[in-house]
Amino acid sequence: MLKWIQRVTDLSCVIPHIRSVVTPHFCGLLTVRRLFQVSYRCATCGGIHDDLPDLGFRWPDPYLDVPESERSARTRGTADTCAIDDEHFFIRGVILLPILGGSDRLGVGVWVSQKRENFQTYLDNFDTPEIGPFFGWLSNRIPYYERDTFLLKTMAHFQGRNQRPLIELEPSDHPLYVDYAEGISIDKAWSIVHARSAQAPPNKSLERTREG
Repeated sequence: MLKWIQRVTDLSCVIPHIRSVVTPHFCGLLTVRRLFQVSYRCATCGGIHDDLPDLGFRWPDPYLDVPESERSARTRGTADTCAIDDEHFFIRGVILLPILGGSDRLGVGVWVSQKRENFQTYLDNFDTPEIGPFFGWLSNRIPYYERDTFLLKTMAHFQGRNQRPLIELEPSDHPLYVDYAEGISIDKAWSIVHARSAQAPPNKSLERTREG
């Protein structure tokens, strides 16, 4: 498991520290400029937070359904791709949930399924925006949401420049899509973070997602 590398959030504050900062995104491969750094009292835990972390899933959920003793024979994967039994294929991307009242976003690193041809196209053209977008089924259950997020319809948009694909949720009445389309409060963002952080290993990935 990689470590959380937290990023700066620029919204509601207790004591603002106004300054220009540049923070790394996605394992230091990209940077994004933040205009303000603030402290914020969390409505979920009551604590004071300076940074809103991105969330990440280490594997697609179907990977965890493979018995651990069989994974070396039945699966192959990297930080960005996963194949199971040479029949089921997944790529890693990020869903961006807008934070209301500002320009910040909560990044949720997730896996989506891909058909064989599209998966191979991604492997062959790993760092280019000139492919896709490709359809896929969301392949993680995000703990905050009571309605299962597994198998929501998505489109993967490829960015190149060492950035993971942006995952677009297709319209539905699911609360995750509503949050994706309409935005969330900073309180709700922290509730999602806390729900994810409380999830037991092995799919609790405390790391930075590589968005863009």
